[in-house]
Amino acid sequence: MAGVPQRPDEVTEFRIVHADTFVMLCRMHLSFVLDMPYKLSKEPENTCGEVPLTFVVARSIRLIMHHLSLEDNVGTEGLFRKSGSVCRQQILKSLLMRGTPLDFKKEGYSVHDCACVLKSLLADLSEPLLTSETFTAYCKIPGLCRPRALPSVRIECLKRQLKAAQLLLLLLPPLNYSLASELLVFLHQVSSARELNRMTPESLALLFTPVILCPREPVCTTLTFCVQQKPKEEAIKAYTERALAELFDYVNEMPETKQKKRFVKQVGLCVR
Repeated sequence: MAGVPQRPDEVTEFRIVHADTFVMLCRMHLSFVLDMPYKLSKEPENTCGEVPLTFVVARSIRLIMHHLSLEDNVGTEGLFRKSGSVCRQQILKSLLMRGTPLDFKKEGYSVHDCACVLKSLLADLSEPLLTSETFTAYCKIPGLCRPRALPSVRIECLKRQLKAAQLLLLLLPPLNYSLASELLVFLHQVSSARELNRMTPESLALLFTPVILCPREPVCTTLTFCVQQKPKEEAIKAYTERALAELFDYVNEMPETKQKKRFVKQVGLCVR
């Protein structure tokens, strides 16, 4: 009925009433699944100049996700790969953080502007959305996979991976948990429209894993180095591709002059 507050589900209710017991049980089951001590790594201190996750920041992220999830926007090609206007993005980010009411489309903010601001808001957090405390445990999840095992064994391994990921989400602080859940639903929606936006689950993972999972300060482990190095290489490649695409579009829009022909010949661009 309208106006009647909904009762929280059993898991949420248990978490609220028995917070310490809830955390202890999640960590205990996680230690069974990942075969590791159930005390997670020490939570790092906030880095100066970065933004803690507050309700204001969470509200800004939710507004952007809601706008991008609209049918006309979610299928935009290169949704998280193409860059918009840096100037517009800085203004948009500032307005969001001040809580200013916005109509993204009427005020001239493109879909790519909004997508870049979403990544920027997540990257600016002093602590990754999934928290540095859980990073080492997340890095162990891929090790549960046994691709050469029998199908029945592979299914069991997949179940263990899913259980570990679910337990790690349940260990998040309430605000992180709710926002991470909404972000995962949104990214699933984006990947479901991959025939239009060209954003596959793999490409989204490469773009968002360094932002929402990797610690802001380097962790001195071989495992961490291997996990962080690949996204860094992919980020460099993605940046180069975006820069070339912008150059291509810029040259395409230039008037047909001798200078343009000479430039095209020098750099070897194939323009329309």
